[in-house]
Amino acid sequence: MANHVAEIETTETHAAPAFLRDAIWWRLLVEQSRDGIVVIDRHGHVAWANWKFAEMLGYSLEETQRLTVWDWDSRFPADALAQMLADVQSAGDRFETVHRRRDGSTFEVEICTNAAEIDGLKLILCICRDITERRWAERELRQAYEAAKALSTELARQQDMLVQSEKMASLGLVAAGIAHEINNPLAFIRSNVSTLNEY
Repeated sequence: MANHVAEIETTETHAAPAFLRDAIWWRLLVEQSRDGIVVIDRHGHVAWANWKFAEMLGYSLEETQRLTVWDWDSRFPADALAQMLADVQSAGDRFETVHRRRDGSTFEVEICTNAAEIDGLKLILCICRDITERRWAERELRQAYEAAKALSTELARQQDMLVQSEKMASLGLVAAGIAHEINNPLAFIRSNVSTLNEY
C-alpha cells in the first residue's frame, strides 16, 4: 500500500509543472531542513537564510538579513573569518565552530560550506548543524570512561592488596604449623628432663 501511494505521489510530482516541482523540492530540502542554511557573500553579509538558521540564532528572518558572519561566529577572530571566506572553494570545506545567539548564549555547530559564482558574485553556502547535544554526550561518555578507568585501576590495586594479604595469611598458617611441629618435641623433652635427671 505504501509503495502504491509513493508511486502515485511520484507520478503526480512528475506530472506537475516545473515551477511547482521546484517549489516542492525547495520546501522539502531548504525551508523544512532541520539544519540552518545561510548564503553569505564574500564580504560576510547574509544574502539569504532559511527560518531554521534565524531560529538557531534567535533572530527573525528579516533581522537575519542584516547580519554578517562576525555577528554570530564567536570562535574565529575577524581576520581568520575573512581569510576563510576568501579561501572557500566550490569543493567546499567542513569545520566546527561556536555560534553566538542574539541573547549572547553560545552553541557548538558543524559547518559544511561550498562556494559558487553567480553573475560574477561569489556566494558561499553554509549548512549549519547544532552539535551541542552531541558534544555534551561525547563529554559525558569521556568522563564516564575516565571514571571507569580509574575504578578499574583501583580495583586492580585492591586485588593486589588482597592477594598480598592472602599470601601473608598463608605464610602465617605455615609459620604456625612449623611452630606447632617444633613445640611438640620440645614439650616432650621438657616434660622428660626431670625424669632424665633422676636417672
